[in-house]
Amino acid sequence: MASTDGGVVSPVAGDAGRRIVHCSNRALNAEFPTNKIRTTKYTLLTFLPLNLLEQFSRHINRYFLLIACLQLVSAITPVNPVTTWAPLIVIFGLSAAKEALDDFGRAKQDKIANQKKYKIIQDGELVEVESQEIHVGDIVKLYDGDQVPCDICILATSAPDGACFVQTMNLDGETNLKARTAVPNLQALDVKAIENFQEVLVCAPPDSSIYRFDSHIGNISLSGDQLIQQTTTIKNTAYVYGVAVYTGADTKFAQNKGTAHVKWTKVDGFINRVAIALFIFQLVIVAIFGAVGNVWERTTGSRHYYLNTSKEDAYINLAIYPLRFLLLISTIIPISLKVTLDVCKFFYAKFIGWDLRLFDDGVDEGHPDQEPYEPAQANNTSISEDLGQIQVVLTDKTGTLTENRMIFRKCSIKGALFTERECGSGGRLFLAGAHNESSVTLNFLRNIALNNSVTPSQDASGRLMYDSIGLHASIRLTHALPRYKSPSPDEESLVEAAAQLGVKLVSRHGPMIELNVHGQTESYLVRQELTFTSERRRMSVIVQDRATGNLVMYTKGGDDVIVERVASLSEEDRITVSHLNSFAGEGLRTLAFAQRYVDSNEFAAWTEKFNEANTVVHGREEALSSLFAEIEHDFDLCGASAIEDRLQTGVPDTIKTLRLAGIKFWMLTGDKFSTALQIATTCNLKSSLSDTGVLLEINAISEDGIHSELDAHHGTLKAVNGTRDVCVILRGASLGAALSSTNRDRFLALCLAANAVICCRFSPKQKAQVVRMVKDAGLMTLAIGDGGNDVSMIMEAHVGVGIRGREGLQAARAADYQINYFRSLQPLLLIHGRQSYLRTCLVAQYSYFKSFEFCIVQILFAFASGYSGSALFDSACIAAYNALLFVPILTFVFDQDIPGDQVLRVPEVYLDCQASQHFTWTTYLIWMFRGFFQAIVVYSGSCLFYNNDFITRNGLPADFETLGLLAFFSFLLVQSVTMFLELQYVTRYNVIGIVGFHILGCAMLYFASTQIAFDSLIQLGSAQFVFSDPVFWLANVIIVAAAILPVLAIQVIRPIPKPILTVSENDCLSPGVVDSDEESGDTHIVG
Repeated sequence: MASTDGGVVSPVAGDAGRRIVHCSNRALNAEFPTNKIRTTKYTLLTFLPLNLLEQFSRHINRYFLLIACLQLVSAITPVNPVTTWAPLIVIFGLSAAKEALDDFGRAKQDKIANQKKYKIIQDGELVEVESQEIHVGDIVKLYDGDQVPCDICILATSAPDGACFVQTMNLDGETNLKARTAVPNLQALDVKAIENFQEVLVCAPPDSSIYRFDSHIGNISLSGDQLIQQTTTIKNTAYVYGVAVYTGADTKFAQNKGTAHVKWTKVDGFINRVAIALFIFQLVIVAIFGAVGNVWERTTGSRHYYLNTSKEDAYINLAIYPLRFLLLISTIIPISLKVTLDVCKFFYAKFIGWDLRLFDDGVDEGHPDQEPYEPAQANNTSISEDLGQIQVVLTDKTGTLTENRMIFRKCSIKGALFTERECGSGGRLFLAGAHNESSVTLNFLRNIALNNSVTPSQDASGRLMYDSIGLHASIRLTHALPRYKSPSPDEESLVEAAAQLGVKLVSRHGPMIELNVHGQTESYLVRQELTFTSERRRMSVIVQDRATGNLVMYTKGGDDVIVERVASLSEEDRITVSHLNSFAGEGLRTLAFAQRYVDSNEFAAWTEKFNEANTVVHGREEALSSLFAEIEHDFDLCGASAIEDRLQTGVPDTIKTLRLAGIKFWMLTGDKFSTALQIATTCNLKSSLSDTGVLLEINAISEDGIHSELDAHHGTLKAVNGTRDVCVILRGASLGAALSSTNRDRFLALCLAANAVICCRFSPKQKAQVVRMVKDAGLMTLAIGDGGNDVSMIMEAHVGVGIRGREGLQAARAADYQINYFRSLQPLLLIHGRQSYLRTCLVAQYSYFKSFEFCIVQILFAFASGYSGSALFDSACIAAYNALLFVPILTFVFDQDIPGDQVLRVPEVYLDCQASQHFTWTTYLIWMFRGFFQAIVVYSGSCLFYNNDFITRNGLPADFETLGLLAFFSFLLVQSVTMFLELQYVTRYNVIGIVGFHILGCAMLYFASTQIAFDSLIQLGSAQFVFSDPVFWLANVIIVAAAILPVLAIQVIRPIPKPILTVSENDCLSPGVVDSDEESGDTHIVG
């Protein structure tokens, strides 16, 4: 390495704009942030202004703030300003308190992380500092079991070859250990050299690519193999020395904690449109009654001296009357609706977590390492209603529909087919006829054993760990099988199979690999790894046999990308290709294997270009991918493997049930055509062609070719005319042309008309493109997957569901909901989704209904008050009605029209929710007409009893105060009865909430009217007076009956359609029968 004076290596040319890290020199690294972690949103000084700014960023909150401010103007307010300020402060206070508690929790976690102790080298000595005191460029020493405090480039480890192991559970959810290595040429540094290490490290600016670390020290290229990320844990390594390269908010972990995309449900969108319609209605009422008020004052009011009208005030009154009506009916938009829905959604999320149907039962073979009884989890508590309206499910295959437990079943080696058979008490498998030492077979098995990311497991002392095995009597192996760990279940299965056949991977230390080949040790030096990516769809390794010095390149990958790189196909190779297609037709996962000997001169020339490309900081991945393709050619086909990945329990039944619920399925997978097709048939995603299925293949890759195929397929679709199941299947290579401007609409129309769509050979980016296409068509989408390659489509869909699988928790953490099995979709959608949608529809429409009715009563009073905008209700009543109805409305979260288990047996009841039939403009207007009618009954009934001719028991006529109290309590009682009538499932919580808060309202108003301090809110003694009047109670009964009975009569004559259950008598009660649970006190009204 070239050095400047003092031994410091200078950055190479072209490093401008990149991060230059000066090791052990804080002064030169002062521009970079410290390692102090801060995940809080606020500080003590900024909490109030920032939180208020955030809350007032919502239009609805600005509206209520404007109303509250206008009510401070005494000339225009018809009520005490406390009627708006009190609920506004309470609601804002609740939201602020929630934010404060959340932020306080984050602050506590930050403090714990920041105060952890670590050792760094300062002035040549090892000193202990807190995590927050670590700076970029510091040399950090970590020990076995330490959690990594920042992103660190490994300089040296306790292992002679510079290797170390980390667990990345906190980063990507994977529990297996990952190998990392020290910087090449530096792993042998002694402690003294490390203490004086002052090189210059050049790396890219902070980014969110977790495993990418394109950097260099001088001419030494570095990659993700030299980086250990923040939150990972050192394992099986005594110590690690490394230099801090990214700290604080610059770490990979922090860069991946970006603000999640806010999702709004379909119901939320309609609720907002209703609020806008109500606001327009409010403005119309304000304009009409404001104008009428001004006209009435000039024509009629001026004749009444006691009104004290003046012509000088005429111009002022032009504004006063409209503003008074604006304030009078400002409650037409319920101020408590948002907080009510937020609380309801919180309960929906809790119900999902508490549902035993969604728990991991701890016995599924697809989750052998998972803790049993792990519940489902809602990462996003705000979109439960969308679960009840899903129209298209877009699913991954491996680990989602299947168990992701790979079992090696078959292989083809140079045209020879080998199949498995059971052997031994342990249930192990071996390949009949493949257990031999022919060079062809051994080359195939060496390819498997050398070209992978599998690590043999070691115990705490570093010794290799073995599994006990049971073998067929005719087969004798000289050694037990090593225990392997790998991030890829496919590779683990392949390496285990090779070991059973006599080629065991026994050691992997840095670039050194040791194999045990039928009792003989073979040693290889890895000269270069050509890594797998979803775009390359292959993985290669160039190794040097230490015994012969020969360079051999082994490659494996998808059959299409491997076969096209084979020099020439012999007859034996063609037979292997036919075997491979046969494997895929059986639904087995296939891989092709090939090799070639590499000339040392060719490798030297290629390595020179590789080293140049590998020091590029920006665009390194693309440059390397192009370079890999240069050397991956002229292979000799070794063979093909077939691995079984069995379907998860319940997948076919789940898909069948959800299809009955009107949900269509699209399978998006990276597997080949025939494998995807077979799995789709097995799991009921598509009908068998021998049955009633029609398969429409899209194979072309040009726009014109796609156009022609679409013409033909649309003709087939028209001929079928819905009489047969139609399945569309296409490859990733065809997607670009299918989504072109000329084909997109017709392609989408074909897919939406089909019963199922299969997308094979798709990359993660293409999966997200398809999800976006379906979303843009206006359909409600749910994407489900289990691996990191599914994250993009999960985040793109309306609802993302992640399965906690063997590939880690990346998908589960990125998703809105975490579940354990694909079959959990049944209760998640049909029970929780459906009930959440129905409950939210009821809560929203009822909230609008009660506010509308309340305002109509106030408007009707304008006809008796000279259109002055005066309030019929006391300020106390106006302030109390939202609070008194808030808790009773929350009890709607316990409502259900059909028991969950019965919904699973009759999935067709999901269809009306899917079609958004429970909250439409029609249903909303029905509620509003109902509110208008009941408002007329409440107001006119109150006027009928407490009119000018009515004389109370104390000999005084009824006044507006008593009229207002009668109207208010009649309104409140109508609301209570309405809530009971709308419930399908009455529980003790409903009874306590509705009846209890009604009684509480009476008590509160009674108490307030006895206190002179509340005289500005309610007239002193008014509540005692009406409560002691028998006519008041009689009037309540009659008014409520008059308001409720006609509604009931209409519902009997024109009943709202209810789901019809076609289940046995033993499963369901007869319609109208009330099922009482004596122990719980719950009452379930069926039908």
